[in-house]
Amino acid sequence: MNFIYLDEIDSTNNELKKMAALGAEEGTVLIADRQTAGRGRLGRSFESRSGMGAWVSLLLRPDKAEALESLTCAAAVAVRRTVIALTKLDCKIKWTNDLVLNGRKICGILTEYTVSGGSGYAVIGAGLNINQDIEDFAPELREKAGSLYLETGVKRDCRRIAEAMARAIYEAYLELDEKREEYMEEYRSSCMTLGRRVEFTLGGKTLRGKAQSIGRDGSLGILLDNGEMFSLRFGEASVI
Repeated sequence: MNFIYLDEIDSTNNELKKMAALGAEEGTVLIADRQTAGRGRLGRSFESRSGMGAWVSLLLRPDKAEALESLTCAAAVAVRRTVIALTKLDCKIKWTNDLVLNGRKICGILTEYTVSGGSGYAVIGAGLNINQDIEDFAPELREKAGSLYLETGVKRDCRRIAEAMARAIYEAYLELDEKREEYMEEYRSSCMTLGRRVEFTLGGKTLRGKAQSIGRDGSLGILLDNGEMFSLRFGEASVI
């Protein structure tokens, strides 16, 4: 693995995608102390201040598209294992890519795929809140955002944790073909969304139902209130 450290960047995912287009090798890792325009899923901004968290992106170049199946789920499991090793606290996964500790979101994961010239690459970005106190979050986030410090009272080395996260995600990717079902079973058993009522938007219409299953590809199987089964592959399902 090739680790690159930056004091500040707009987005580690954006920068690593530029590097990938110029031929950066698989296993390249970008770690920033601060992001000025960090991004989460659905184009949302991700607050990532200096000394407060692990802001890291990893470049992968799979031989075949099938290697990427359930990759985001495996990455969530890998980061969850890292958090548990650090804190000994039970960390849950919210479908598809958030980590939650005691009801508060502490981590988001964003996987972006790019196909160019007949070959493709993936950039996995993860942002883990580590050293924030409650006042460090914007007022509108203080009821739902969390950090390792808030749960343990311990300040930690963000760079070392970012390195550990990247190594765990890369290991998950390398062994995913062999251990895919093991990762998916751990994902399912750790997913707080399963068994809960959820709602999501499709074609401008809000649908509701009960989350019942997670497929091999990470899709969420929902028994809708009208009795139909629906497989949600993208977007967001909010627990209600």
